[in-house]
Amino acid sequence: MIISAQIVSAAGDFWSVQKCVKLFDVIGDAQQLVENYPSCASFIDSNNLQAVTAVKADFGGSVEQLMSAMNITFGMAGWLALGLHAIGVEVYVSLSYPEWTA
Repeated sequence: MIISAQIVSAAGDFWSVQKCVKLFDVIGDAQQLVENYPSCASFIDSNNLQAVTAVKADFGGSVEQLMSAMNITFGMAGWLALGLHAIGVEVYVSLSYPEWTA
């Protein structure tokens, strides 16, 4: 997942949609949140508690950009891990118990 997040960061201009409440928890300062993400102003004013904004995916950037890069690659990493484990079990069983595969 870390490797794929670095690849996404190096590949170009990728963005993910994040909830402003999540960003506020990460940043911790309302003024800085609104400066970095103006679309979160309605969240800070309590007009729209479900407000979302786009966050650039950058592994070497700020904490919220790192979070965005990791969120983008989470699904791919999960499917890759599932596939590797499924193949690994089949290889293990076929090599350890050849009479089962006959």
